[in-house]
Amino acid sequence: MQQVALLVLTASFLLGGLPLTGWLFRLMTGKSLQNLGTGNASVAAAFLHGGRRVGILAACLEALRGVAVVIAARSVEAGPELPLLGLGALVAGRFWLGRAAGVTSAFWGVLVYSPVAAGLTALCGGAVWFILRRVKFAPGHRVWQAAALLAMPVVFYFLSGKVTVAGSAALLSGWLGYTLWRIPDDMALKESKLLTLASRLEAARAGSKATNLSRLLQAGLRVPPGWVLGPETAPEALLKVAQPSAAEPWVVRSSATGEDSATDSAAGQYLSVLDVQDSSQFVDAVAGVRASYESGAARQYRGSRGTRPGKMAVLVQPQIRGVYSGVLFTRDPVEAGERMVVEALAGSAVLVVGGQVTPERYTIDRADAAIGGTGDLPRTVLNQLYAVALKVEACLGGPQDIEWTWDGQALWVLQARPITTLQPVWTRTIASEVIPGVIRPLTWSINRPLTCSVWGEIFTIVLGKRAHDIDFNQTATLLSGWAYFNATLLGDIFLRMGLPTESLDFLYRGSRFSRPPLMSVLSNLPGLLRLVNRDLRLQTDFDREAHRLTALLKELDEPVVLDPRQLMVRSERIREALRTVTYFNILAPLGLALRRALLQVPEEWLNTEATAEVAAVRELRSLALRAGADAPVQAGASTELDTAPRDGQIRAELERFIARYGYLSEVGTDIAVPTWREHPETVYGLFAALAQIPTAPVQYSEPSPGLERLRTDVCRVRARLRARVAEVYDRLLAHLRWTFVAIEDNLLTAGTLVERGDIFFLEASELEALVSDPTAFDAQALVRVRKAEYEQQRNRRVPRVVYGMQMPEVDEPAPDFSAGRIKGIGASRGVAVGTVRVVHRASEVTRLEAQTVLVVPYTDAGWAPLLAQAVAIVAEVGGRLSHGAIIAREYGLPAVMNVAGATSLFKDGQCLRVDGRTGVVEVVEEGG
Repeated sequence: MQQVALLVLTASFLLGGLPLTGWLFRLMTGKSLQNLGTGNASVAAAFLHGGRRVGILAACLEALRGVAVVIAARSVEAGPELPLLGLGALVAGRFWLGRAAGVTSAFWGVLVYSPVAAGLTALCGGAVWFILRRVKFAPGHRVWQAAALLAMPVVFYFLSGKVTVAGSAALLSGWLGYTLWRIPDDMALKESKLLTLASRLEAARAGSKATNLSRLLQAGLRVPPGWVLGPETAPEALLKVAQPSAAEPWVVRSSATGEDSATDSAAGQYLSVLDVQDSSQFVDAVAGVRASYESGAARQYRGSRGTRPGKMAVLVQPQIRGVYSGVLFTRDPVEAGERMVVEALAGSAVLVVGGQVTPERYTIDRADAAIGGTGDLPRTVLNQLYAVALKVEACLGGPQDIEWTWDGQALWVLQARPITTLQPVWTRTIASEVIPGVIRPLTWSINRPLTCSVWGEIFTIVLGKRAHDIDFNQTATLLSGWAYFNATLLGDIFLRMGLPTESLDFLYRGSRFSRPPLMSVLSNLPGLLRLVNRDLRLQTDFDREAHRLTALLKELDEPVVLDPRQLMVRSERIREALRTVTYFNILAPLGLALRRALLQVPEEWLNTEATAEVAAVRELRSLALRAGADAPVQAGASTELDTAPRDGQIRAELERFIARYGYLSEVGTDIAVPTWREHPETVYGLFAALAQIPTAPVQYSEPSPGLERLRTDVCRVRARLRARVAEVYDRLLAHLRWTFVAIEDNLLTAGTLVERGDIFFLEASELEALVSDPTAFDAQALVRVRKAEYEQQRNRRVPRVVYGMQMPEVDEPAPDFSAGRIKGIGASRGVAVGTVRVVHRASEVTRLEAQTVLVVPYTDAGWAPLLAQAVAIVAEVGGRLSHGAIIAREYGLPAVMNVAGATSLFKDGQCLRVDGRTGVVEVVEEGG
């Protein structure tokens, strides 16, 4: 019998060690309880971090565990003491193997063993708690637990009359008391309102260091759990929840405002205290870390960086005893190349960052994970570091400096901060579609303030007060003449809006947005509702502005002679109107895209509400079909189209067409590009292409009567608004260009400028100064320098992402085309096979051979004459809603957009197969 009893006790101990609650929590949430809160695997932790449903299921599991022990012990018939001893063994197993107190299991076991004893024990604990409250002492639930445990042996002796039973109960209550003392209490953590890394932290309160670790922890990376003490939180508040010890020491670290941020690393400026083993050490460590914020070196550092005064939060974590530790740069901080750099040493990471010992050094190729360097660090750890680096970059955005340690089994992330020398990160993902080529200074000095201010207004609507510290003027910049958007800033905005961290891939690689979590949507609901309200009243707001804008455009259309100062005033009036229209020109397409996505309305159902570009192509095609070809092109004829209409009536109709659409240009957003009115040869070339190489109008599908028609009508209203806004915007830009051209004519006459087009190499403020005083500076010298830079940069292939403020000297490597195929964005359905013709600028050529696949850097209205002659289009930039995609669909041409480096990747004469539905472009054999 004794052997059977021993077997029951052993089984109870092992049963207590099974991490049932941890397994349940991971199954239902995908997270580990060991990485959340205090790190224990109790029912209270499951409730706190997993919610009611997870907590109830965890409580049921733990209750079954205690009930099972009591039933098994009773079946042995070894006396009334064995069930209580079995529960004691269960609690011991929960503590030693499962890192939990085992209170729930013990309570339900005692309840099954003796409901009366369980009830009296709970009653005694509650009575003590009530009495203490009456004498104005406000005890926590720990006092209730202690009173109940002290009462348990007495109650069992009173009910059984046996000393052995009371002794077994005393042993059980002693074990429970010990485990409750040693195991941190998550419910006490909630009561104390301490912040943990499992919380959703904000850098303004918890500092960037703690906030970054919190994001990584919630993204599933292995980060030591921890607490964050704000400036107002006493260290004793944490000591009520958990205690450091020699067996489980703590590390106390700074997490100051501005530390580990995109602009300031503050490396080594603040104190970190390792190996904190008792309460007094901990209190002293917290005081020392807080005092380090006001040290002379730290104050001097912040002053040199222009950092605003902030606060010091304190990060407290269990100390991981590393077998190997080090730092990992996800990109080489010196070369910003396509490799990671790892430095490692045996022991603590402090040895590496301290710089007193030369570490082992390795490199990891970002493309294929190839490892360079030799040393004792296991290759399995380097492979793990590679995977961790990619996850950290995806979570936090941009190159990261990661401090890590490997405990012999698991790799832990101890710290992650941006590599400040590679910040901010700039992306062409958005700019390549909106502003495709090299931008001249005058265009940029006007476009940038418009873009930054309007996007800032939209983000502020959603974020509210959370946007108060964002400088939206830093949203975009020019690098070597190419427009880039600030991915670091936009990534911060994304995170503040609660978008999934993997959505930052959109900024770096152009991938699709992830669906935002429900809780992030709810947390941003007030701001989203404000934005929806703006969207719903957009039509009304634009109608209110339309009267004023129409009057201004009518005035601008009237010919008038003005001097340069008057023309500058005119340009300011146009720019003021553009500030208003830009807001509508951003929100109208966004609102339409949202409606189409929600109502599942394809673009072709909205073909009657075409933009001016598409409407112009349709009207010109109709004119060409009515007029017929002047002289059909014969085989072997000249490779140049005859673009001069000889019939007087046709010429008159074309002149009326130019009067109507003359404000359009090759690149609508670039006022430095001549309009159709100034360069009518573009229109003549398109007319000749449509007349001599006729294409049948595209047959669009139509929505069915009923629900499809109703959904389409909802989108059609917004599509009509989009077209109206775009026309006003394009006309204002054209008038702005014509105003600057008029100013340039005066400056050319005065000899201030030398050649037509020079004015666009001056910024708006410089032009204003020059008009006020022609001798203000040497305009000709400045223009010569900028024109030389422009010519140097215009044909280079620039990287999609740039780290820091310096454009790399070496172009980004071309995409892998070794398999003879590459994938972009399918933008216009259909499949075509043809011969490649690479064209960098629309003005390079006017005639394409039959069965030509046109490969271009981008497409816009100015490319229309060539598009009309191609069988398919491949473009380096753009998406399904870009101008090029819309025009391609109008022509019925297969089109693949966003093929990085296409003009370098493909060569004239290659035979390509273009699939506009899947977005696949592949080399085929002739006739394949």
